[in-house]
Amino acid sequence: MPERNDGRWARIFAGVRAAGLIRVRRPSSIVVFLLLCVLAYMLVPDLRTGRTVMQVNNHRVLNNSAAIALATAGLFSTLLGMLGFYLISNTVRRDITTRTGFVIAAMPVRNIEYLTGKFLGNVAFLGLVMFGCVLNVMGMHLLRAEAPLEPLVYIGTYLAMTGPAILVIAALALLFECARPLSGRVGDVLYLFVWVLMVGVAAGAGRVGGVAWGSFVGVAGLV
Repeated sequence: MPERNDGRWARIFAGVRAAGLIRVRRPSSIVVFLLLCVLAYMLVPDLRTGRTVMQVNNHRVLNNSAAIALATAGLFSTLLGMLGFYLISNTVRRDITTRTGFVIAAMPVRNIEYLTGKFLGNVAFLGLVMFGCVLNVMGMHLLRAEAPLEPLVYIGTYLAMTGPAILVIAALALLFECARPLSGRVGDVLYLFVWVLMVGVAAGAGRVGGVAWGSFVGVAGLV
């Protein structure tokens, strides 16, 4: 049994590693990280311009780690929810077009191992995108903030607000590819409505028995 389990996890890890390397080497990944740099520059404005990262009742919030992390993580989570799906939605299709799937089918890889590897690969890539965003925002913090940098505050805030979105997007992308009626361009269009519905349900969920149910179904982390 130990050897069997070791082999199973080795095959899953191989799938995750292959998916990650393929995505990191794509030109689109470089474009994504360049866009993150631009996004961080825009989200953390220079106070001398009169703009601020967050304003409440006509008073701007002190530009410290908590405020900048909260504001940027909320927007990043929303953008990732809309665009992240399309960054990872062709992982199974690529195996078919490149004929890699035929090689995998000839190997002792079970369906659950293949799907688990794809799911974790999606999570790892979106997590890498999130990490890149955190690094860029912290870099702007050093240039424009009014308080010392607190890396743990950034990491904790992004994990709490963006982590659930990453897991849900990774699962939905795999589901849409594996379910024939949802695959292809039909699924690409349908996903927009699914994401808007999830965000809308979370925002409209009221309090039942003193519990804010929107915080449990709010995938984007905004609620």
